[in-house]
Amino acid sequence: MNSIIRASSHLGARADTCAAYTGGYCSSYVTYPFLLAADNTQAKNEALLKAGGMDLLITLNASTPSYRPCISTFLEWTCYSFYPSCHEGKLDQVTCKSVCDEAVAQCTSLFAVFGQSASLPDCTKPIQTWNVSYSSSETCLGRASSFPKTEEKRPAPLPLKCPSFLIKSPLYNDNKEKNDAIDTATMVVSVLSAVLSGFMIISFITFPKRRVYPQSLLFLFTLSAFGMHAAQLAALGNPTRVTCVDPITEARQQNSSACALEGFLLIACVFGLTVWITIYMLNFHLTIVWRNDFMHRHAIVANVIGAVLCLIPPILFAASNGISSMGTTCMFDSDHAVSLFFVPVGVSMPDSKRVSRRKEPGLANSSAKLPMVSVASSGAFVASTVIGSSARDVDNNAQGDLNGENSLASGASVFRKSNLALHLAVTRDAEKALHAVKEHREKMRDVFRKSWRSIAICVSFIVIFGTFWGFYFRFTLVMSGVSTSTEWVQAWFGCVMQGKSRNECALIASPYVPSMAGIAAAQILSAIIGTVITLIFGEGMVEEWRDLVKGKERLVSY
Repeated sequence: MNSIIRASSHLGARADTCAAYTGGYCSSYVTYPFLLAADNTQAKNEALLKAGGMDLLITLNASTPSYRPCISTFLEWTCYSFYPSCHEGKLDQVTCKSVCDEAVAQCTSLFAVFGQSASLPDCTKPIQTWNVSYSSSETCLGRASSFPKTEEKRPAPLPLKCPSFLIKSPLYNDNKEKNDAIDTATMVVSVLSAVLSGFMIISFITFPKRRVYPQSLLFLFTLSAFGMHAAQLAALGNPTRVTCVDPITEARQQNSSACALEGFLLIACVFGLTVWITIYMLNFHLTIVWRNDFMHRHAIVANVIGAVLCLIPPILFAASNGISSMGTTCMFDSDHAVSLFFVPVGVSMPDSKRVSRRKEPGLANSSAKLPMVSVASSGAFVASTVIGSSARDVDNNAQGDLNGENSLASGASVFRKSNLALHLAVTRDAEKALHAVKEHREKMRDVFRKSWRSIAICVSFIVIFGTFWGFYFRFTLVMSGVSTSTEWVQAWFGCVMQGKSRNECALIASPYVPSMAGIAAAQILSAIIGTVITLIFGEGMVEEWRDLVKGKERLVSY
């Protein structure tokens, strides 16, 4: 963070040129015609600001709330000192001394921590860029009435990202193309999913039979997916449209109604996806496995409960001011994420093992308790009884009967007959058991053939959102424990302060934060749910539309 003002002290002689600010670091402050030296351009000024560490200030302002009082006042002082107002080709107003004093007061401690105390201005001396003293007039720059407003519409700022990870070294953004490719791929998938889920919603509305319970649960599930993708499309063409208030300030519900609205909608839709698929899986389990229509008979109650469960989390986030920028979308901040989001999502997430733990009573009886086991046990008992009885007869007859050989032969004959009967019984029961197993397998195949779509959407949801929220849960846990005193954060800041490249500084943080591959996978996974819904259920909808065009009505199978 080199001294920004000192870096510009070589500007040329003053000239009677008034210029309009065309966007950049100071878009929030310089809304008036400013004085521009004859041998200078605004682009040169912006380059000097960049070289002085402006991008690092933007990053710290966006990522660390405790730094914002310092950085905002320092940025205000810098912009007014670089761009004094101009009137009729002459210097008009300069920076208020109070602005300079406030920047020093707010930043002395922070700049000392980073070893940049020399970058603070000396408010008792002239402004270095123009060699004029700070002003205490009522119209100086930094007061509400200090400058005339231009009649023209303010130009759009330069494409700075909030939060930005640029610093004075151009190499620090050397993987910008990779980041842009991830954002582009995610947005393309989101657009596709929004269009496809929109088609599914129109189909549900058009064909009443598609809204019969339990397919009405799929309608609500698809509606939640469409709402989520629609919120993601707010970043289309401008990733910071909602997530940034200006080039240096990340959006929160306190300073951006658009961020608050997007966050509320996203949280409600994400919980909607989880709640509706859970109710759908529960109904599927009761209907297919237990042949119970409890959910069908209480469909209205189930839908009301589901709607309430979808709205409670976003209301709690809004009440606790917990909606904040998460990069390309506004959703939740790390302080409230675990207690208000991940715990409820984890509780409501469908458990496929729990749902499928029990089998259908009829099917269970045919496979879990095979007749062969009981037959074998009873057969062993019969055999041992016969053998024991024959042995005792042989022993007694050998000692006291001259006809022992006849008795032994008789006992052997009894044993052979018993053994033959046992063999026949075991064979019959084994055949029955094998038949029961085959029947059970055939029934399961039939269930899968008829309900594979229901199984597929449940499994897909668990895989997609289990992976997605697992990644962000880890990310939230990491960031919630990070502060300026964290050892690796201090090392990372040190790397940044030296102007090293992003790849170099990333080596310090990489063992502690999720990888770029994980971020890319999580973003794209969240964007494909609408596409997955259409791939699984869209064929039937297309056939419905074909029949509608042909003037036919197609029966809808469960």
